[in-house]
Amino acid sequence: MSINQSTDRIGSLFDNGLFGSADPNEKISSSKVPAIVGIAGLVTALASIPVFISSSKNRSKAATIGFNNQNILFPNYNSLVLKAQPAITLKIRI
Repeated sequence: MSINQSTDRIGSLFDNGLFGSADPNEKISSSKVPAIVGIAGLVTALASIPVFISSSKNRSKAATIGFNNQNILFPNYNSLVLKAQPAITLKIRI
């Protein structure tokens, strides 16, 4: 099979095959909707695999969110007092 033949087959899916005709006024029949949704889901699932592989390799570089108490200087009359304040922290490893 040549490249032109495979391109023609793929083009026929978009022109008048699986996805309906090229006429914008023609409605998609309800029998083609599950096929379109299934193909879209399959393409999305296959496209997500490299993202998961990349995220597992870069796990150590990821930012972390944590909850802890941080000491702040709090004015008390004529002096400053350290007071524990709950905080959300974002750590980015460089």
